[in-house]
Amino acid sequence: MSRLARVFDVFQTAGLRLLPVPGTKWYKISDAQGRELFLKEKEIIEHFGDLEEEEVRERFLNFELQERSGEG
Repeated sequence: MSRLARVFDVFQTAGLRLLPVPGTKWYKISDAQGRELFLKEKEIIEHFGDLEEEEVRERFLNFELQERSGEG
């Protein structure tokens, strides 16, 4: 299993959706509350590749908060 496929599985288990943005190398990561984040495949693997479900959810929320505050 590739690292990206593993991340897809962990994201799904964590209640997050990971969808490709057509025509780009970006992916949209979103949750049921409407929060979303856009990252490239390389960044997804770098930041989420070795994490488990709970850690993925926490990191997603931290990234989303940073993006909203302009720190990202």
